Amino acid sequence: MSFLLLYIDEGCKFDKQAVTSAIRSLNGAKLVRPDDDCLCMYDYAKGNDATTIRLMKDKETIAIDGTGDASLYAALHIQAHYPEDIHMIDEAYSFDLVLRGIGSLGELEQRIKDVGG
Repeated sequence: MSFLLLYIDEGCKFDKQAVTSAIRSLNGAKLVRPDDDCLCMYDYAKGNDATTIRLMKDKETIAIDGTGDASLYAALHIQAHYPEDIHMIDEAYSFDLVLRGIGSLGELEQRIKDVGG
């Protein structure tokens, strides 16, 4: 399964409280029992698409399952509610985008397409 990774910068850690606050404000996100590799885990659905969002134990990355609308929207939402710039990459490292300033799902999809992702 494809996935997205969010990170701040090499070696920088997310603030757990700020991340969980951002995800909790995502309408429809549901807290689920975390697996062994993460501190917290949420399921989220948008339209006919669903994803799982995990803040990893090292706090350096947020993993988002899939690359559909739910995944991309969740990434934009987290950035909109997080004080630092967040980078997003896919599992193939085919792009590395800073999410700050991207205002819509359509704009994010176009930026991914423009960089070859």
